[in-house]
Amino acid sequence: MVHWNLSLGSSANLPPEIQVAAIGLNETPFKISDEHLALMRALSKTVKLRKCFFPRCSNMLDKIRDEEQEPELASLGSTERKRRFHDLQDALLRAFSVDNDEFRSSA
Repeated sequence: MVHWNLSLGSSANLPPEIQVAAIGLNETPFKISDEHLALMRALSKTVKLRKCFFPRCSNMLDKIRDEEQEPELASLGSTERKRRFHDLQDALLRAFSVDNDEFRSSA
């Protein structure tokens, strides 16, 4: 086993065939185009508005997102997944109705 001691931006200890692919992370600036930056800002604003106007829906969507990452959901059978999907859909619709009613009554 070969170990190389590298500092960022240095490819001095690498064999020639690997030196070409070495990239110094300190020397490579992170750049984002103005278009992508504008899209990220718009998305961020959308999320903030979602949380402001639909707090229950927002919490439910966050809960759904978090639950999707749990490994035991992958082992559910087809009928169990369908039931879980419909349960989540019903809960989200209830949350939307409450948020919508609250928004209408405050307007």
